[in-house]
Amino acid sequence: MHTHLLHDIGLCVIAATAMAYLARILRQPLILAYIGAGLLIGPHVPLPLVGNFQLVGTLSELGVILLMFSIGLEFSIRKIARLGATAFMTALLEVGLMVALGYLFGRLLGWTTHESLFLGVCVGISSTMLVAKAFGDARQDSTLTEI
Repeated sequence: MHTHLLHDIGLCVIAATAMAYLARILRQPLILAYIGAGLLIGPHVPLPLVGNFQLVGTLSELGVILLMFSIGLEFSIRKIARLGATAFMTALLEVGLMVALGYLFGRLLGWTTHESLFLGVCVGISSTMLVAKAFGDARQDSTLTEI
């Protein structure tokens, strides 16, 4: 069993590294490379490369946790206080819009109110983290990136 575990983790790391290298060449955000690597080796391709789908799910959850943690490390109370109302209104508008769109999409799929709201909150939180990571990878020092 340990052989399969190491094989699957190694395959995930190799796919992520290869896609990250390709993203650098094409000047694309790293987050797109990681999504592409997940699509490439995931369980929904004609020839799945990873044998343990539960492990893939666990690794993807760990990746999201590490992404949110790394973004959280970059937060500065001074920076948030300096941007103040502008950052608050931007966050409220962006997260609110994403929650609403996720909720509406869930309802269009015929999901219950609770399921749709859960989808909306997931989309709202993850879209914020993805945009923040993409701006951070772009290394643009502008007020828009800070907000």
